[in-house]
Amino acid sequence: EVIYRFIGTTSSSSNIVSLLQNVCREIAQKYNVDLNLLAGKGNDKALYDLNGLTEVLRKCLALGKPDKPLIIYLDALDQLSDTDNARALNWIPRELPAHTKFIVSALPELKERLNNTTKEELPLLPQEDAEEILNKWLGSVSRKLTNDKNSDQYSEVINKFNKTQLPIYLKLAFEKARYWHSYDTDFSLSEGVKGIINDFIDNLKKDGHDEDFVEHVICYMLCGRYQGLAENEILEILVFDKEYWEKLFLPKTHEDHRDELKETGRFPIVVWSRFFLDMEPFLTERDADGVPIITFFHRQFNEVLQKR
Repeated sequence: EVIYRFIGTTSSSSNIVSLLQNVCREIAQKYNVDLNLLAGKGNDKALYDLNGLTEVLRKCLALGKPDKPLIIYLDALDQLSDTDNARALNWIPRELPAHTKFIVSALPELKERLNNTTKEELPLLPQEDAEEILNKWLGSVSRKLTNDKNSDQYSEVINKFNKTQLPIYLKLAFEKARYWHSYDTDFSLSEGVKGIINDFIDNLKKDGHDEDFVEHVICYMLCGRYQGLAENEILEILVFDKEYWEKLFLPKTHEDHRDELKETGRFPIVVWSRFFLDMEPFLTERDADGVPIITFFHRQFNEVLQKR
């Protein structure tokens, strides 16, 4: 039985308590065991407390059998939220039963916390794999890139990727290249993750997004306790920030709607929705003290945009 989670892709996966609850629940279902029995009679609170869940997880791992081994994959431990000191990794079992494998991935910063483990350094992404991934991504959105001597969009993506061989660069390059037309002559990509992130933010203005609006929303998010905010918080702060609301936003709105906006005191959802849709490939939802917040999906976005 194979159990896998990609941490950080949803708010529940970034919270250690909900992550372990879901993993343990799935293991129990696979082996036809009542999870409450594993928690212990009269000990229901164990399923809602990290210390209790750590013990429940240990019991779940023991369910692996010779004819039905258990394999668990947890990707990107560094994407766990700070709640319950999750990134200390004390909840990871120190010993494993005979028929269970527990495989995790993390950035190097967590390497020293992974004790009693076999460590493998992941290599850079080979070009052959990058091309396969790119082709599948393009196929998923029914797009193709030109690949001839007059217009070689495909080589532009792969050649620039090869300068870093980082999966995040390939992802960012794809999100830009998917909107190229076959007749486009200007389809160059900046080198490096920093360059392509800055290019993307610059292009938001070209796509009709107000520069002040983009800057304010990103700054609000980066100033959040967990470098993110709930959607309603972002919309409310846009109005609460009097300098932005009265001096930068309202003067740019159509005069027929200005009084209406002043009266309702609400930010027009259509402006936010359009921005969110363009940003969505680079955003994720994480848990912050039980509240789902919108954050950037990769910490390099935070680093580049903070500097910007």
